[in-house]
Amino acid sequence: MRQQFLMSSWKTASKLVSSYFKKSWSIQDYPTEYRQISGQDTGEEQFPWEARIINWYWMSGKGHTKQEAFKALQENFIDYQAKGNDLPRPGSKSGMVFTSVDQINYLEPEGIILFKEIFGLDYYGMFISDDTTLYDFCDTKEKAQRKIAKIQEKYGIRVEDISGLRIVGILERMREAGV
Repeated sequence: MRQQFLMSSWKTASKLVSSYFKKSWSIQDYPTEYRQISGQDTGEEQFPWEARIINWYWMSGKGHTKQEAFKALQENFIDYQAKGNDLPRPGSKSGMVFTSVDQINYLEPEGIILFKEIFGLDYYGMFISDDTTLYDFCDTKEKAQRKIAKIQEKYGIRVEDISGLRIVGILERMREAGV
């Protein structure tokens, strides 16, 4: 553990120092680390690897391999940058950023229906963001598969191909189908 901490500190310090010699930064300028996710039979287990930027805790990506996790991290980084957000200096600590609710608010009518009919939950009794996934409501893969089947049966839409099974993706399909 101590060796891992020292390695992480060294990576962070070296990336911080080298950032002062550049005007713009890419994902390669940031100190990254990988962790293997295991132990629970949840939706998270579908992606056993996570890549993240050290000290920027919410900037991460998940995948079946380290390479897939890094690619997902890179896509999230590019998306964050494309939205005009300021990048924190590599190696520095990043503050907390709250996820968007713009899409979920736009799809509120479908959200009310989905949560009542599929989950038996009150849409207004919880916080749901644009990044909320089906796995946030299902603690096992089997429960997630049952919900996917129930959605298909009830609304006649397929959702298993939606990236990360994001709720906004499911709601968009519902809207397209006229539910």
